[in-house]
Amino acid sequence: MDKTKATIVPNASHGIGRKNLSTGAARAHHNMEMQRFLARVGCLLLGLACVITLALFCFQGFHLAGFHLETSLMNWIGAATIGTVAGLLGIVYRAVFRSD
Repeated sequence: MDKTKATIVPNASHGIGRKNLSTGAARAHHNMEMQRFLARVGCLLLGLACVITLALFCFQGFHLAGFHLETSLMNWIGAATIGTVAGLLGIVYRAVFRSD
């Protein structure tokens, strides 16, 4: 069997599977899976941070259960969340519109 050719077979969990892949193709597949995992975890954590920030602003704005934080801290939390989202959008923009 020729080991330089990669044979890709369907897999129900990820859409593609590995069967008789060369070392380079196996490494590329592993890198893609790691990138997919890290992207999912990153997006999940960013979404969680945004939901928590929104909850803090709601608690602060409606004074629920006597909740109160300093205004400067609330400004810092909002700016940090906006900065993180802007940074992620910048990374995605560069990845999608990269000129090689």
